[in-house]
Amino acid sequence: MDWQTLSTDEDIKTFMNNFGYFHDSCLKESHVQTKSFVGENYGMAIDPSTSVRLFFQRQAGPISAIEIIFEEIIHFCISPFPESYCAVILDSTFIKQNGIFYWANCEGFNPEILSLEEGLTWISAKNVKWRDRSNLMGGQLIYGEKN
Repeated sequence: MDWQTLSTDEDIKTFMNNFGYFHDSCLKESHVQTKSFVGENYGMAIDPSTSVRLFFQRQAGPISAIEIIFEEIIHFCISPFPESYCAVILDSTFIKQNGIFYWANCEGFNPEILSLEEGLTWISAKNVKWRDRSNLMGGQLIYGEKN
């Protein structure tokens, strides 16, 4: 399960095709990591770079689950679907514009219009890589404590 770096528009197109354009998928988990921390002597180490791991599953194969790491995050907006909606992703947008990657859980997302619309999850970052995690289907927790 090697990580595959996305660099070009062709890389994105191939990735989207491999994962069915996120059709009939769901965002199962996310994990945000900053590189800032407080050491044992209570000193603060500040590093502004942030990464986000997203874990998706979908109702088709051969690639049925993926993990994506967005590095050097610019924006991360996660908004649950309203209670009256189904949380299934039917389509998505994944583009690279001016050296920045944008992914959103809807077709036609426009990064020029920063939206906080209910049910819209989107992310922008400088670097992206992904790997096949089809061996991790089901409801078990992937990130965090397993208890």
